[in-house]
Amino acid sequence: MSGRAPYGTWKSPIIAERVSGSSTSIDDIIVDAVTSVVYHLEGRPADKGRCVLVESLTGCEIVPKDVNVRSGVHEYGGAAAIVHDGVAYYSNFADNRVYKIGVKEGSQPEAVTPGISICGFDIHPVHPQFLVSVLEDHTIDSPLTVTNTLVIIDAEAKTIDTSTTSLVDITVNTSSEVAFSNSTTVADEGSNGYISWVNMDTLCFVSDVSGFINPWTYSVSTEKASPVFSSPVNEDFGSAMWLMCYFPYAIVDEDGKVAVFKAFRDGRSILYRVDLGTGERQEVQSPYVVVESVRTVSRSQGQFAFLGSKVDESQKVIIGSMMDTDQASFTSLNTMSDEVNRKFFDASLVSIPQGMTLKVPLNDEPLQVIYYSPHNPALDVNYGGSTGYGKAYMDRLKQQWGKVDVEDCIAAAQILSNPPYSLIDPRRIVIRGSSAGGFTLLNCLSNSSNPQIFAAATSLFAVVDVERLVRDIHKFESQYMFLLAGGSPTNTEPLKAVSPINHFDRIDCPLLILQGEKDRVVPKEQAEILYESVKKRGGIVEYKLYPGEGHGLRMKETLCDAFEREFEFYQRVLGFRDAPP
Repeated sequence: MSGRAPYGTWKSPIIAERVSGSSTSIDDIIVDAVTSVVYHLEGRPADKGRCVLVESLTGCEIVPKDVNVRSGVHEYGGAAAIVHDGVAYYSNFADNRVYKIGVKEGSQPEAVTPGISICGFDIHPVHPQFLVSVLEDHTIDSPLTVTNTLVIIDAEAKTIDTSTTSLVDITVNTSSEVAFSNSTTVADEGSNGYISWVNMDTLCFVSDVSGFINPWTYSVSTEKASPVFSSPVNEDFGSAMWLMCYFPYAIVDEDGKVAVFKAFRDGRSILYRVDLGTGERQEVQSPYVVVESVRTVSRSQGQFAFLGSKVDESQKVIIGSMMDTDQASFTSLNTMSDEVNRKFFDASLVSIPQGMTLKVPLNDEPLQVIYYSPHNPALDVNYGGSTGYGKAYMDRLKQQWGKVDVEDCIAAAQILSNPPYSLIDPRRIVIRGSSAGGFTLLNCLSNSSNPQIFAAATSLFAVVDVERLVRDIHKFESQYMFLLAGGSPTNTEPLKAVSPINHFDRIDCPLLILQGEKDRVVPKEQAEILYESVKKRGGIVEYKLYPGEGHGLRMKETLCDAFEREFEFYQRVLGFRDAPP
């Protein structure tokens, strides 16, 4: 007979061992453009966090047991493999070399480049031995000297040609005009990306020049670019390009006129069928609330693939087939993670996400949050600056980092813990954040309007000292700190003002710090400064450094320890009396 127990003390079947070691993640979808066979990259915490190239339908592993299919380009990586006509090309994280291997069982890998970071592969349509790729050279390893180059790899000759000229460059003028050229250009008024050929004359891409990320096309014959929609649609049809993958659309007809796009609305993903010629769009009914990595499978059959999650089912590889203008059928391909989650997790344990728009006093500015209830109440605060809600919402963070994000988190906790919502216990609000989210967390505790609102906190590889981070950070993120926080290379006072390190004396909240030893994005020294500073003044603080981990925790042992350590930390500081050991 089941009974009731106070929050935090009931014995959950979802334990750290099962979450960290038995589950896997799917990092990207790859489709062989010749054979239409679908593959995916599978992250495996139980196998030292390595990423494996897998044929999705059969579960067959394509790469040897010692290979980690992962790229270090931009530190965040992505787009680490491609498959073309039964031959896979991939970047091996251990030695940074690109290898090729046949997808048939028994094939052996063959290195085609020296040890240098390369990702973002594309295959020449006529001469498939040529791969167009992004090369990142760390020979002189500092933000000002690391170089990124568009190159051509000759997989047969095993050479890299770095003398190639730009294939396509985009510039955005102050109007809604987008121009292409073969010279280097700068996008002044918008962000543009996810470019692909849809036919011999047309390129498709997304741009936020209208205020939201919407689809655009460019015609080679007319040399003109134009928005697909006759008037802007106030939804984002794409995501920020942190990783060099996760395409937001797939072409699903042979003429290159029809695409399936993912968009974001009310805290969930939406699928649209879009006519690239007429601009007509129809929402495609779908049970998937999170959609990532949309890829074309077969144009002739109107098939596409994506990573899809339902409210009560974990992420799966999904094959979609367009049946009509607003109807599609969906088939899931079983993966290792499907079997694990089906075995261990009951749907009745799932908290359903609910997108909410709150009003922040005193000016009633919108604040976007996603609330998970009722079993495990949690709140994702998409504070001002977050993507998915348009450019104006994202631009709220310009020159306001450490202020807008912080006060939005404070406001969300205050609003939902009071009438008319009263959804959370104001005495047991815990805040956790990683990287830039950790920066926000630490400022909430030390440099905000109400730091006492939180009962405990967990910081994962958090930014502590922005001024020092500007000196130490990698190239990809080296230039936008001043845009976010203010100041300049000769005036770092605004960086000091929002750096949590300068306000540690105000932290009274119990704090757990988790950090990867090999983190190049936020070096471990920042976590150690935080720990020593709080400890020195007698604060409640715990610190764990994980050897071999970088910016993010990947290995089974690390994840298991981190989950258990965080749970036990909350039990102690929140004073659960009957908590299990």
